[in-house]
Amino acid sequence: MRRSTALGVLSCFTAVISLAAESVSMPAIWRYAHPQTKAAIGIDWNRVLHSPVGQQILAKIQESEIGKLKGLNVIEDIQRVFITSPGKQDGTAEDHAPAVVAVQGNFDLAKLRRLAAEKLAKPTSYQSVEILEEAEGDGQSTAVALVSPQTILLGDKSSVRGALDHYFRADPAQATDELYVRAAELAGKHDIWVVAKASLADFSQKATDQAAFLKDVESVEAGVSLQKGLALELNLGTKSAESAQALAGGVQLMLGMLAANQSIDNATSALTEKLHISTDGPLVHMAFSLDQPEIETALQKLGPTMMPYLAGGEDKEGEVRTASNGNHPALEAPAPKRVIRIHGLEGGVREIPFNQ
Repeated sequence: MRRSTALGVLSCFTAVISLAAESVSMPAIWRYAHPQTKAAIGIDWNRVLHSPVGQQILAKIQESEIGKLKGLNVIEDIQRVFITSPGKQDGTAEDHAPAVVAVQGNFDLAKLRRLAAEKLAKPTSYQSVEILEEAEGDGQSTAVALVSPQTILLGDKSSVRGALDHYFRADPAQATDELYVRAAELAGKHDIWVVAKASLADFSQKATDQAAFLKDVESVEAGVSLQKGLALELNLGTKSAESAQALAGGVQLMLGMLAANQSIDNATSALTEKLHISTDGPLVHMAFSLDQPEIETALQKLGPTMMPYLAGGEDKEGEVRTASNGNHPALEAPAPKRVIRIHGLEGGVREIPFNQ
């Protein structure tokens, strides 16, 4: 009897240890998730903002017209952003999916009330939480939940209320859900991460219609790190190995067309060659990285590259003209010959000449 009792206790203890190993120690803000979440995005905004890249981007914003507007210093009040979505709802005409944006930081609720007063003039409450909603709207109308000076929620009315229900229900199953387990792993390594266990068409049919090679994507995992330059890792799960090969080829073709665009300078088009693509069965893996000097060069090039399009307008034939000399890009010096490289295919790397 004693031996069987001891074995029983040992088995229970082992089961508890096993469950604990598979569960997730989640930030409190993750509990403000949409109850039917199929995709989650996390942004450690405090780390992003204080990274070398974040400081450079913030400086660009502050120099712009947007940065000169009053009352937008809320950017520096944010610490963490958590976005969840269930995908598009059946029977709705909307192309985009509903979502909840949970923001953690230090906020002046009185200021937020004033900023929201123009369009969100109807104060109400739900689960004892103050909510500002559109004065006239249905379940898809915009709502802002002022949970506390440290937490606010934004999204459509139904999703925000669902997130509050999810928080107060404190579902223990969330800690062992595969989506949150993977999210925790990515959050431990990246400043920005994405996990989706559904097809891209579940979130935007229009996007997959415009880029048909994305239609077979069934899952997404991505992470961006900004502490030592910029590093991106992206894994796309597809229906089959053939789908993965087609997706890899489609992305490479798109990059080749971008690189061959004569209106883009060589330094900018060279960035497209930094993306490495490979396949492993039904999985497509992409990786992209820039060191700090390369990032500084890219940011310096961004303004001059975009300005001709912002200031040049169109000619009578509808073609874009540059602001510097008014010439059509086709009349300028030809760009160097481009080659599309597809990695991870059977037989090794394949090179396809791209005629401009």
